[in-house]
Amino acid sequence: MKKLIALLLLVVLSFSMPVWAVAQYGEQSNGPALYPTSIDGYIENETENTIEVVSQDGQNRVILNITPETYLVDAETGLPLALTNRNGDRIIAYYGPVMTFSEPPQSNAVLILGNIQEGTIPPQFGQVEAIEVSDDQVVVTIRGGSLLVTIRRDSRIEPFRTRNIVTVDNINVGSRLLMWVPMETLSYPGQATAQRTILLNHGPEQASDIEYRGYENGYNGYENGYNDYQPAELYEPYVNGYEPVQPIYEQPIFHMTPVTPQLPDVLRQFETDFYVANNVTMVPLRLVAESLGFTVTWNEADRSVALQYAGGQVSTLVIGQTAFAGSVLETAPIIRNDRTFVPVSFFDVLHNEFNISA
Repeated sequence: MKKLIALLLLVVLSFSMPVWAVAQYGEQSNGPALYPTSIDGYIENETENTIEVVSQDGQNRVILNITPETYLVDAETGLPLALTNRNGDRIIAYYGPVMTFSEPPQSNAVLILGNIQEGTIPPQFGQVEAIEVSDDQVVVTIRGGSLLVTIRRDSRIEPFRTRNIVTVDNINVGSRLLMWVPMETLSYPGQATAQRTILLNHGPEQASDIEYRGYENGYNGYENGYNDYQPAELYEPYVNGYEPVQPIYEQPIFHMTPVTPQLPDVLRQFETDFYVANNVTMVPLRLVAESLGFTVTWNEADRSVALQYAGGQVSTLVIGQTAFAGSVLETAPIIRNDRTFVPVSFFDVLHNEFNISA
């Protein structure tokens, strides 16, 4: 009788806890994938800390936790992406390696690409698993050995969220890369050449404490994501390869306090787009405002621009007029090369209007 009661209790407990599993991606049969899976689709719901994404064909959906370790990247510019008020936007999200058995499944987002323009090829995300270095280039292996990407020394290589100078010499095993590749061969492994590369991190020094048995360097990069759990607790004992005998116990849901982008940092990102007229520095309105978290809407009828912050109030400026939000701008907004430019001091007025700390 005691054994029966214990068995019933075990069954009840197994149904009462959220169950997490190591997501198996690709067709590997001898171990877990060394790269996260991805979904190309649209944001259907969003909260302060999560987004629900449905695939383009509507067949798959996943809830993704946005953690402090999640990279939010604009696929067009490669700059940080403000992930607010984006219901209905197309994104490509990379997530894993742990996800729930719930419906829809839930996982932590590794990287989210937004602002994907129609007719363009989004950049490839990958973590370097192997690297071959020569005098004028490096060839990196990503996606579980299925893709080799050549990065030439004279190609465009940039850091993410910093102004450091980086080169191919900064790329090593464990580095996380965004690579713009125009085409990929159909061979196995596929081969491609990157026209532009963004180095998201610097590799081994940011490696995760969680390692997968059978791989020397483990799965690199989930720092602080699952640091309460030791490898033995997550993946031992093993049966038939990497199948855990018992479901992995409940993982915490990681929350974050959204960080408001600071105006000086955003302005530095776009300084090559500035120009000076009559001793006034003019800056591109949409690029800067959207990076600060504003929604920018152009109205052709009256040549005005509406700015909305966090789904709240809306303020409007008119091309050619210096009046805005009860203030007088030092010069009027203008259209130049099909873009709206405003004096840099406009953003001080904007922050005061919306009561945002600059």
